[in-house]
Amino acid sequence: AQGATTLFQNRQWSGLVKAIHANEFFTTAPISVARIQIIHTSLLRLQVDNQVLHTTPPFSLFMNRLLGRINALATMYGSGIVISPEEKHHLLALAETVQIDHSSLQWHDWPRYSQRTDSTMPFGGLLGATVYKGELAPFVPWLELGQWTGVGGKTSFGLGLYELAYSEWDEDECY
Repeated sequence: AQGATTLFQNRQWSGLVKAIHANEFFTTAPISVARIQIIHTSLLRLQVDNQVLHTTPPFSLFMNRLLGRINALATMYGSGIVISPEEKHHLLALAETVQIDHSSLQWHDWPRYSQRTDSTMPFGGLLGATVYKGELAPFVPWLELGQWTGVGGKTSFGLGLYELAYSEWDEDECY
């Protein structure tokens, strides 16, 4: 709202920038969360059997892709995986119990022009929000971290970003 802000100048970060470490997301995990809303602020692209999903993803699929992305980023740019295969397996089994309460996700086509191929390519995805219900407390730190990493395909283009909402809302308020 106040216009542009300089974050990096003369090979130094300004005092406005603070590095975030993944472990910061795990220090204040809530004891109990029964409902959570994921508001997709950019297109979500998830694939199942080499096909882009055009419907609301089950929570277990969403978490599988999110945990995979977090581990991939930590392996490439950090000190290694953040969640072990055993912990991931246990968390994904728990994710199977989480249900979709309601969703306003809709497919949006978005053509993208490729200079390399001199053609237009389909680049669509899901946009809207989904409310999941169940025992969600174990997932909250991962979901909060995922707000910084994004999830799904084409994240390098800015897709897969989302925000979380924990407060009570009416179904009519779901984006």
